[in-house]
Amino acid sequence: SFRTSKVTGYPIVHTERVLHGDTPIDIPKKFVGSVLRGEIYGVQKGKAVPVQTLSGLLNSTVDRSLREQASKKINLKGMLFDARQIGSKSIEDKPYAERLELLKDVMAHLPKTKFHLPQSVTTQTAAEKMVADVKAGKNPLTTEGVVVHSPGEDPTKVKFDVEHNVFIRSVFQGEGKYKDAAGGFNYALTESGPTVGKVGTGISDALRRDMWRDKKEWVGRRVRVLAQEQLPSGALRAPRMLAPDEG
Repeated sequence: SFRTSKVTGYPIVHTERVLHGDTPIDIPKKFVGSVLRGEIYGVQKGKAVPVQTLSGLLNSTVDRSLREQASKKINLKGMLFDARQIGSKSIEDKPYAERLELLKDVMAHLPKTKFHLPQSVTTQTAAEKMVADVKAGKNPLTTEGVVVHSPGEDPTKVKFDVEHNVFIRSVFQGEGKYKDAAGGFNYALTESGPTVGKVGTGISDALRRDMWRDKKEWVGRRVRVLAQEQLPSGALRAPRMLAPDEG
């Protein structure tokens, strides 16, 4: 993981969970020290596992994770999409197309059962088909969206969020710059249903102040939110507020 541990300050290590112990890899000397970026995901019966299943495998102990992978026949893989450093040389200032070619050189020495490059297309027709397949749920590895690499520009994530109507159950206080305003709100899926999650993004500063000042007026109101998907629990994944539902 490129994120760092809050406990150690070092990168979070998933080697044992993904590779299941010692995996002999003959890395040429020129590639030792390379820093690559990627995403870990799990495959079960040819399809990516739900995010909550993946989170459980990556956050549990190594022993439990390996037992769960074996019992549920889940294969953890790493999709490598970028390289920050090759050997001891930083390449972050190089165009993405060049970084990708260097990444391909490193990939040639990694086990194909565990690592691969992203599916990619370069023509408008192929790109339109890829987008349509992802939106229609025909891509077995994602329903979230695509990443666009325009020449000379940073990659852009294009996510296909779905709009939902939810009901505010309570408003909670913010932190830092929002200590005197709302940090967000807890929501239910129906007017009388239980609380299933919370929203803390997509809310303007003015709206945060209004929510905190008139908390009782906001409780029970219906609002529109965007989310990547709805989890089995009913909670929305990565929800963000769109607008109050005045209809």
